[in-house]
Amino acid sequence: MKTKLFVFFGVLMVGAVLRAEPLDERHIGADAKWLVHVDFDALRSGHSAHLVVTAWLRAEPARSHLAGLREAIGLDAARDLRSVTLYGQQLVPDRGVLIVRAPWDHPRLRAFLARQPDFAEKDIDGRNLFTWTERREGRRHTVLAASAGQETILVSRERGDLLGARAVLEGRAGSLAESESPLAGPVPDGTVLLVRATGLAEAELGLKSPILRLSETLSLTAGETSEGVFVEAQLTAASADDVPHFRDVAAGLVALARLMRADDRDVVKLLDAVTISTDDRTITVRWAGQLADVLKAADNQ
Repeated sequence: MKTKLFVFFGVLMVGAVLRAEPLDERHIGADAKWLVHVDFDALRSGHSAHLVVTAWLRAEPARSHLAGLREAIGLDAARDLRSVTLYGQQLVPDRGVLIVRAPWDHPRLRAFLARQPDFAEKDIDGRNLFTWTERREGRRHTVLAASAGQETILVSRERGDLLGARAVLEGRAGSLAESESPLAGPVPDGTVLLVRATGLAEAELGLKSPILRLSETLSLTAGETSEGVFVEAQLTAASADDVPHFRDVAAGLVALARLMRADDRDVVKLLDAVTISTDDRTITVRWAGQLADVLKAADNQ
């Protein structure tokens, strides 16, 4: 089977709106610089997000990928996948750890991995570590995986990242819950998707955005409450002097979008719901409304 396990996990994280409960900071390393967290258990209890994701799962290519996943390792992701967390200590490509929780069939999963190129199984401190190679864009790279309990699988490209994450989960290394990292802290009620990053000003980012280069932290949340859905982005600037410029850029983008779609009342309605606020060194851009309005505007486009 050409599509490998790591690719399957990537498919599960991209393209869907997923409901996330407050992150368990004990599962994230204290030195993390970025994180993404989604919760499939909470998704199944949601309404709007559940409708969107159900439609996405029925369409190609998601349907074929998920069918392949069931055939390969016996996991019905739509029913059994519990949560996915991705985090790393560096803001660089291809680094980090993917933590996937589900009721794994470990013998079947191992049998699948054993069929991958260059598969090897090693014992490190009394725990199994699996490695194999995959090809992407004509280049070969090593993938590592390990378990941390019956329902938790860790996947990474770097041995040190993977072993460090397992140490955090087993209580042998410091976690975000014990740190003063800006990645820690409360999550808005009803959050669907949580993304956080810190150290942006010092990071060598692929994006050339001057706003990111002048920022220290980023927080993105999207979710659903009894009143509707929301998306909220927060940037903390390295200097309070830059915050007015951040606000001008955000307001300008909204104004430009309104000009470009002035004849589309559905899009204008969405843009009118955007609010921009500042507090000390932080700018917050928030939108709140109804999912039906978003879908209607998307259909128009």
